[in-house]
Amino acid sequence: MRTSHPIRVAEGTTGFLLFTLAYYAPYLPEQLSLAVRDSRVQILLSSALTVPAVQVELLRDLGGHLLLLALCYLAIAWMGVRFARATGVRASVACLLFLTTAWLLLVSGNGLLFPLSDYSVAFDAVAHPGVFAAAVLVFVTGSIVAFWHAFRRRRLVAGLVLAGIIGVSVGAGHWSSAVPVAGPPVRNIVIVGVDSLSGQMAQAARSELPHLAALLEHATLFERAYTPLARTFPAWVSLLSGRAPAEHGAIFNLRQLDRVERDALVTRTLGEAGYRTVFAIDERRFSNLDESFGFDRVVGPRAGVLDFVLQPVNDAPLTNLLLQTNVARSLMPFSRLNAASHANYDANGFVDETLAAIDGVQPLFLAVHFESAHYPFRTRHALRRFDDPNRFRSRHLSALTAVDAQVGRLMEGLSADRRLDDALVIVLSDHGESLGEVEAQTTRGGEPFEVSGYGHGANLLAEHQSRIVLALVRFRDGRPAGSASVRTDQVSLTDLRAVIEHYAQTGEIALHAGSGCMTVETGLRLVAASDYKGLDAGEVAREGAGYYEIDRAGRLHLREDMLRALVDSKDVGWRCRDRLTVYSSVDDRYFAYRIAEDGQHLAEAEPAAQDIARVDAYRIKLRNAVGG
Repeated sequence: MRTSHPIRVAEGTTGFLLFTLAYYAPYLPEQLSLAVRDSRVQILLSSALTVPAVQVELLRDLGGHLLLLALCYLAIAWMGVRFARATGVRASVACLLFLTTAWLLLVSGNGLLFPLSDYSVAFDAVAHPGVFAAAVLVFVTGSIVAFWHAFRRRRLVAGLVLAGIIGVSVGAGHWSSAVPVAGPPVRNIVIVGVDSLSGQMAQAARSELPHLAALLEHATLFERAYTPLARTFPAWVSLLSGRAPAEHGAIFNLRQLDRVERDALVTRTLGEAGYRTVFAIDERRFSNLDESFGFDRVVGPRAGVLDFVLQPVNDAPLTNLLLQTNVARSLMPFSRLNAASHANYDANGFVDETLAAIDGVQPLFLAVHFESAHYPFRTRHALRRFDDPNRFRSRHLSALTAVDAQVGRLMEGLSADRRLDDALVIVLSDHGESLGEVEAQTTRGGEPFEVSGYGHGANLLAEHQSRIVLALVRFRDGRPAGSASVRTDQVSLTDLRAVIEHYAQTGEIALHAGSGCMTVETGLRLVAASDYKGLDAGEVAREGAGYYEIDRAGRLHLREDMLRALVDSKDVGWRCRDRLTVYSSVDDRYFAYRIAEDGQHLAEAEPAAQDIARVDAYRIKLRNAVGG
């Protein structure tokens, strides 16, 4: 006897709710922990939920989850019913069998395909190759029976259509955008940026990074290159503008964009000269660079406060698969191509989408910034694991191997599209990274002092934080031209604008360091983030929440009323090739050091009056930049 329609609807609804509950069970412990969040974080999140743009994006993400789950459930239920009719098994039993098997398949498969996923931690025993193989066997066998029954009933077409929809939804394929069309040889400019790669690490790990090493083998390498501020957003704006942070306004990560110089940039000059300008970055939580900085196209995840919130939620079996496809650009734009979404980041997809964005016959200015080597150094794409007593160093090295592979894929694609027939390739990092090692031993106020720490933008004496990779490579006919050379004069990211514009105009490559000295400064320093060994993301959020607010576009930025105090807390220095003078905000005094020829050894000295004057003049500029 056939079951009545209302009963079938009730059974289907109940089954969907139970399947949904089982699917989202791993999230329940985290949701319960939200109740103990610090009030400052709660206030910030509550204010975000009142912003219409955030509400719309949350609904979009939720809709993506529900669509995937509903399509998956409908397909499973459809096969369960067909299996029941083919075998005589009760429909409810068949559907339960299919749903259970599908759940095991999702959980175990997710654990194998996405090893950094936190989703399967709660079901660690299930996320096993044996469970996955058994689930595949049962599910495929049952599916064959179900489809055979559909064929006999002439419903195969409908079944195949439904299966196709599910395949699209869960990301079974990987679609790329339009293939770039190469034009005649023109002078192209490509910046290959690697986050958190210090000059010291680049040299030490060169043998483990073959694609970067291949570029450096034919480069003019600057051994004494520094960033004016060791944070991503200020560093990139310094590069584009050719000016120091106090002059262009990006004095911290996530400063309001309308307080930052966005007109007098190299991108504007190149655009007027007919260049297509493209910027690609695979992690935007602390860098809101967008098209308003003169780029025709920006590739990467969407920037906004939800970037901080949605990554754990979007770490689930179906969404992890979906995020490997371009369909996710519409449904989950904050997680698609996002290196901060460690579990499901698509490293090859980021490079491929970047290559697809450079179509056309215009000369090209392409700036790509790879973020996987940034703390916490987690990536599922690492090509090698390292055994080092310093676990942060070993994880950083592993992450760099993933970035190196991306660099190789990018250069291969550019060569195939003839973008390297006549090109300047600039290899750089925005800042370095301290990993807890003792970098130097000196004195401070006459007392013994060790230069050591973690992170970047926190200590002006730490070479590992401030000294960057900078190399210029000339390409002809798709290959590096010329031999390697090394320059030891001190240069800055701010010197690159002139290099780019000169090459675009003349085809010549020349870097002339400004005065040989430069201002350097620290960024926003949080106590909770000062030591990686005990770093707690919740503590970092609690400490930093009071500094930020959300704008109408749903983007997180620093509160302007907090900036005067934050500016006064900066350390500011005047760095020359042979000396460094630093104003310490904590000590409210100046320290000076003579720098040895190798750039590594520091000897305390008496601060020179002219250097103190340089530092004081810059601190006044910083106060003026925030209306102080």
